[in-house]
Amino acid sequence: MKRLENEPFTIFDAQIIVYYCFLFKNHRILELTSKTRKLTTFLINNNVKIVVPESIIREIQMKGFGEIISDYTSSKSPIHIIGLTRSPTLGFKYRLKTKIEENFNNMINSNWFEVKQYVPPKISIDNITDFFKNIKNKSKLNEFLNKKDRYDPVPSRTDMELIAFSKEISSPIISNDYDITFFADELFEENLSDEIYPLKELNIYNN
Repeated sequence: MKRLENEPFTIFDAQIIVYYCFLFKNHRILELTSKTRKLTTFLINNNVKIVVPESIIREIQMKGFGEIISDYTSSKSPIHIIGLTRSPTLGFKYRLKTKIEENFNNMINSNWFEVKQYVPPKISIDNITDFFKNIKNKSKLNEFLNKKDRYDPVPSRTDMELIAFSKEISSPIISNDYDITFFADELFEENLSDEIYPLKELNIYNN
C-alpha cells in the first residue's frame, strides 16, 4: 500500500464504501470489511483524504441499505457471506440495517472523507464508452463478459463517471468491481483514468 501513502486523495467505489460500513458486532463480509477498514486507517494515518463524486453516494442511498443487506443475506449459505451460521431473522436484519446506516453517515461526515459535486464532460464519457466498445483484446474481452455474465462490455454511467473523475482529479481508484478494475491498465494507458487498484490485490499487512 506504500504506493498510496503519498497521494493527497484516493477514490473509493460504491462497493468499498459498503464494505467499510458493513460492520456489526462480529459479523462482516468475509475479509473485505476488515481489509477495507485497515486500508482506510492506513490512508487516514498518512493524511490521504478519501474522495468520491456525489453520484456514488447517491447510488448507495437510492438502492438503500435494506436492499443491500438483502443482497448479502439472501444466500443459501449465509455463513459464507457474513459469517452467520443460519439465515438472519428480521430483527437481526433491522439491527444490521440501523448499524450500517450509522456507519455510513459517520463515514461521509468524517473530516477524512469528502463528497464532491462532479459532472463529467461529455467527451470523457464518450471516450470511455468508445474504449469499452472497441476493446481489441478479444480473449480478454470474452473473459470479462463471462465474469460479468452479460453481452455488453460498457459499464454503468456511474462507473464511467468514477473513471472520468479519477482522471479529472488525478487520483487512484480502489475498487472491487470488474467493470472498473478488469481493464485498469488499458484505461490508464489510454489516459482515461488515473491508476486503478483492485482491493483484493492490495497487500495491507506487509506494506
